[in-house]
Amino acid sequence: MVGPGLKNGLNIRIDDPGELGGDMVINSVAALAKYSKPIVIFDMETATTMSVIGRDGAYLGGALIPGIRVSVDAMSASAAQLPLYHTDPAGKTDLLQYSELYAVRRSLRLCRHGGRLVWRRRAGTGRGTHHCAHRPYAPLIAPYCRRKIHLDENLQLDGLRLLYEKNQPKRKKNKFEKLSLF
Repeated sequence: MVGPGLKNGLNIRIDDPGELGGDMVINSVAALAKYSKPIVIFDMETATTMSVIGRDGAYLGGALIPGIRVSVDAMSASAAQLPLYHTDPAGKTDLLQYSELYAVRRSLRLCRHGGRLVWRRRAGTGRGTHHCAHRPYAPLIAPYCRRKIHLDENLQLDGLRLLYEKNQPKRKKNKFEKLSLF
């Protein structure tokens, strides 16, 4: 379980670090190991989350918006003439899907702009910020964004591996391991 008490190496600068979701911790640990700082991380699945890592490597905060699938389902269920359809990350994009992709892109920009002044003052994010994204909808949304977004399909797996390694007990060497014949 990823949660409070797990060694993660993050300097979490939010009011209650215990409330930070495990997925955001995992993503942040991996992004810190893979990209130069500052970093904005997008996780695009059921919910779209954004995490911000400052120039000093501290976790500064994040944002959460409904994911593209949730948005499409809500529109289809609420509007009488919109059919319920399947959003396929690998499939074609029709007009309704494009509308949702555009809405998600605009939401990501609002999240970024809303936090920009606070994050810039606290960590100097701005020019040189790396943006990375993962999960099934990232490849659909990234081409519609103005900034270059690194698509990283293994971000969470890398983060889980790093957390596992950080939390292994230190093994004591026995007297025979100290001897080296080579």
